[in-house]
Amino acid sequence: MPLSPDISNAGTNAVSTVSSAWNGKTTASPVAISFKNTGNSHGSPYFSLNYVNKDSLVDFGSNTTAGMDPLTISRAWAGQNLTAAQQKAIFSQGTGTDSTPAKSKMVLSNGKYVLDTANNESFDGGYMQATGNVPIQAAVAGSKSTVEATMAGDWAVMVRVQVAQGIDTKAFASSIAWDKSYYYLTVDSVSLLGQSVSINFPMQFDHHVYLDPAHPQTFYLKVKGIPFWMNQKATVDGHWTGIPLWSTWVPTAYGYNQLQLQDGNADYVDYLHNRQISPTSAQTLDNLGADGTTTNNK
Repeated sequence: MPLSPDISNAGTNAVSTVSSAWNGKTTASPVAISFKNTGNSHGSPYFSLNYVNKDSLVDFGSNTTAGMDPLTISRAWAGQNLTAAQQKAIFSQGTGTDSTPAKSKMVLSNGKYVLDTANNESFDGGYMQATGNVPIQAAVAGSKSTVEATMAGDWAVMVRVQVAQGIDTKAFASSIAWDKSYYYLTVDSVSLLGQSVSINFPMQFDHHVYLDPAHPQTFYLKVKGIPFWMNQKATVDGHWTGIPLWSTWVPTAYGYNQLQLQDGNADYVDYLHNRQISPTSAQTLDNLGADGTTTNNK
């Protein structure tokens, strides 16, 4: 069974296409996702692979102005020839107690990226760091089961990674540090009470590498939704009314709904790695405890 129907050329029929497939039980997800190569409302699409000195978060912004776009900035960062303005657009953080941000172990020399041996860099202790921005479009099935399936993380895309000849694909894939993966997904044009708003959907890798027997230099990674459930809490309170000795207790019932991770022990690190990034901060989506529940979020 396919993960979802192909909606890349469905146009205005995308919703009816995925609805028919989901309700007809011919697809595994009520959400169909396709990639877009154009659009800049959330930055232009790009992918950057750099050799760096530590496994911490680095982001190159979402500016679409020529010379300040993330692809240009990532190349300048890799070659250690950033302008002052480009440097300000980058967010980078340290690791643990080390507040020093990550930096490239390469340098641009005579038009080529080479190891920065002048500063004693070597191929020991380095990391391959992938950073990118992937605009997508999605269609959600019209079905009573859509909300439940979506909250269960039942939506995903497969990302194909192709490495150069001579690289051991299986060894390369097995070196992925899942606990150092960061994400940010925002969906536009969701109508709530007549207003168009942006909503964040937390996501994660499924911590598995899919090899392709037919193409030995290729492997796939699945990016999927983090499973949630709705915890409904009810509380009974009240107050006394009347005058002393003739007062009456009036009960008041109230409650609230709280989203919680289905498996907090397994998923809370991935959830906390969903970040909204600016040049000065990388904020989590909300306050989450180690048990997978949110706090101060009534």
